[in-house]
Amino acid sequence: RVAPDTKPGAIRAALPAQPPEQGEPFEKILADVDRVVLPGMVHWSHPMFLAYFGWTATAPGILSEMISAPLNVNAMTWRTCPAATELETLVVDWLRQWMHLPPNFDGVVYDTASVGIMHALAVAREEAAPSTRKLGLT
Repeated sequence: RVAPDTKPGAIRAALPAQPPEQGEPFEKILADVDRVVLPGMVHWSHPMFLAYFGWTATAPGILSEMISAPLNVNAMTWRTCPAATELETLVVDWLRQWMHLPPNFDGVVYDTASVGIMHALAVAREEAAPSTRKLGLT
């Protein structure tokens, strides 16, 4: 099934209202995930889920996460992670070459459409009112 039949509040009601006094064995945590969390998940990677198009849980994304998560990669800027920034720009350049686009085509990789739209709106704002970033809206 793509989406659960879960009612609002059902997942919270299935878990303790008070925080645990002590840690629990990992096996018990995984059992709770299996019993409570997984039945309440919407499966974005399911071929019949067409509502949104996030791609972070694809097979290549999962394999990439196995490498990047333990390294705690924060690729916000070149200074925060030169390796990730330069790998990203190289892969974007490879994509440009595979698509036979001219060298002046450039870009960045986004994890979701929401981030891409936010960036597009920021660029549009800067084009329409360049001083807004410094002076704010009046």
